[in-house]
Amino acid sequence: MDEVEDVKQYRIFSADGDVLIRDMEDSDLMAIHDWMTVEEYKPFIRVEPNAKPISSVDEIPEEDTVIRPVVVYRGETQGWISFVPDIADPTAGEVGIFMGVKENWGKGIGPKAMRMFLDILFKEEGIRVVFITTQDWNDRSKRMFDKLGFREAGRLRKMEVDPNRPGEYGDLVMMDVLREEWLDQGSGGE
Repeated sequence: MDEVEDVKQYRIFSADGDVLIRDMEDSDLMAIHDWMTVEEYKPFIRVEPNAKPISSVDEIPEEDTVIRPVVVYRGETQGWISFVPDIADPTAGEVGIFMGVKENWGKGIGPKAMRMFLDILFKEEGIRVVFITTQDWNDRSKRMFDKLGFREAGRLRKMEVDPNRPGEYGDLVMMDVLREEWLDQGSGGE
């Protein structure tokens, strides 16, 4: 009898040209860990200071409701997207995105991936409202989500140290978009 290699199948959430979002694979984990240790990126990522690398996606805690696909551009992992539903109302939740390959910033990969992901959340998963929290000084993030149809919903004042002003605290900005707004504007302003 021939031995059959055990191959794990990964779901591709969505693909559009050179960009796709898919389940996280073991081969993505080292790049993700490396991005988390880049000093320049640390203000953008909330992780434990001494987080150890995970060698297998099987080691990631089982949280059925959290969705964490990776963003792939021309076959190379670029970063990840997440959706964390609200505990009290799973039709609402927070999205996040991190793009680790700096050379590809500004090419529209992040917005395209987030647009595909939000389409899935609103059109297939029945999500009612999605929000983000981002640092007030993170103009790239605010601009991207504004272009996707999010609007500022509030601020948590002086919540995080502002790396651009040592010793000072900056606000966390909350932005949101409702399902009907997303559908009315044709998938994030497209």
